[in-house]
Amino acid sequence: MNIPSPIRGFLRTSLLVVLPTLVLCLTMLEVGLRLMGRAPSNVTDGIFEQWGHTYRLQANMNKLIRNASFSFTVNTNAYGFRDRVPGPRALGPAPYFAFLGDSATFANGVDYADSFVGVFAQFAVPRGIDVINLAVGGHRLLEQEKLLEDFLAVATSKPARVVIVFTDAFILHFDLDVKTLVKDGFLLPRDNWLIPFVKFKLQDASAAYGFFAESIRRIQGPRTFAGSQNHSSHGGPWALPATVARFEARLTGVDELIRKVGAKPVYVYLPVSTDLVAIAGKNAADHDLFQPVKLLQAHANRSGVAFIDLTPALKKLQATGEPLSFLRDPHYTAGVNHVIGQVLAESLLAQGDAGEASMSSVVGH
Repeated sequence: MNIPSPIRGFLRTSLLVVLPTLVLCLTMLEVGLRLMGRAPSNVTDGIFEQWGHTYRLQANMNKLIRNASFSFTVNTNAYGFRDRVPGPRALGPAPYFAFLGDSATFANGVDYADSFVGVFAQFAVPRGIDVINLAVGGHRLLEQEKLLEDFLAVATSKPARVVIVFTDAFILHFDLDVKTLVKDGFLLPRDNWLIPFVKFKLQDASAAYGFFAESIRRIQGPRTFAGSQNHSSHGGPWALPATVARFEARLTGVDELIRKVGAKPVYVYLPVSTDLVAIAGKNAADHDLFQPVKLLQAHANRSGVAFIDLTPALKKLQATGEPLSFLRDPHYTAGVNHVIGQVLAESLLAQGDAGEASMSSVVGH
């Protein structure tokens, strides 16, 4: 394309003026935000390491996570699990409970002491029971089963209880085997990873980038989170006997892994905030959303596994009208985590025997 000389000269002059001005403005914005105490916003993906073709948490880590919805600290122990403080972690001779789960059990958005596992530990430790949290955000049952197997192979003492916290996604993707790529602690898709990686690095390095990204989200308004997918027993994968059989086999395999080391499995169902929105004003027991949960509870009953349903407790909180989750993130706030931790403590900690679970307060749909 032949551009006339006057236009070329105008474009060249404009670039020579606009680009330096833009760089200067961005630099001033960056400096101004730093002076105001606005640091670059880290992301949860910065805390991972490669683990086979998937991922797990880095060990011995202390990191402050910031984003538009929340700010919290993540510490991991020498096993690579979220903990109160980073570093070595002694287990035994006292009995301990190991928790499995996804980001709800990991407790995105709150410090360890305010997570429901941390709150449960505050009740358990004075009774002679230790607690360790194996949950990793984004993990599903298959990945957590593998992580538990690795942990049991190196742990000097074995848990008395393994508490598996099932969310809707944890159930739906019970045999999902996600292949991911980790670079510099960032969790990326194996295909087309470059652009997400650059975005993560910018967000991790530039306060100005985070400022613009957050401003755009504010213009867009509060994010509306869709409810969980409909897993009706009348259609979809859960209507297929093959799906139910695979689900049963997966649960049986996890139960056997736990019982093989002398521990007892405990199932906990935790509806996420979007589930509560989906069933608002409806009878949860009849809602199609809970058909897979009924399968989970039925398996627990047949297999002699203790089952705790947190739906009633969370519906009571919902009825108060107080926000249960963060403004732009569906994870539960510290206040909700405290209630969950207290309910689990009431259900799982026996008065007379620290090693036995008292199920007198276990509730169902």
